[in-house]
Amino acid sequence: MRSFYILLAFCLVSLVPAYATHNRAGEITYEQLTQFYYKATITTYTKTSSPADRPELDIFWGDGTSSTLPRASFQDNFGGAGSDIRKNTYVGYHTYPGPSVFTMYFEDPNRNGGVVNIPNSINVPFYVESQLIISAALGFNNSPVLLQPPIDDGTIGVPLFIMPMRMIPMGIVYRITSFFVKVLKDFQFQVMHTRSKQQF
Repeated sequence: MRSFYILLAFCLVSLVPAYATHNRAGEITYEQLTQFYYKATITTYTKTSSPADRPELDIFWGDGTSSTLPRASFQDNFGGAGSDIRKNTYVGYHTYPGPSVFTMYFEDPNRNGGVVNIPNSINVPFYVESQLIISAALGFNNSPVLLQPPIDDGTIGVPLFIMPMRMIPMGIVYRITSFFVKVLKDFQFQVMHTRSKQQF
């Protein structure tokens, strides 16, 4: 009986690394449908061959509420045959209580391992946020939509510059201030810093 428990414990421990490498990139976009009613889309790019999979994700709307979003679609080999990239799309709708600034986000424990500029990346949660400003002065406010997926290959010792092509819905005001990786809720590891502001 003792060897059964040892074998069971070994099997459970051996499952942990298999599920610990998964997320490669992600984003949250939103579209204003009525005054306070929004559609949010989470897009993640994950490792197809990983046993970790998310048929649903929790989104936190920034107003003290959250929802579980079912996966609306996925596409394997997103970067071409043999790319080992799955594009996942999750869609949800939410009514905000009124004008304010809201930070919607999601977090997943399964980040890819071996990320050079994130020490011990396999144990650093994958975190994505998007800030929404609801204000009558701004009018309808939709997020920018990246036309180029945030999937790139880098070379060790060579700086990687990412210039995402974007479609800017009419009436939008946006500012990209920084990209960061959130580490354990209270530490931010800066990955890239860029500033841009456009008004339409």
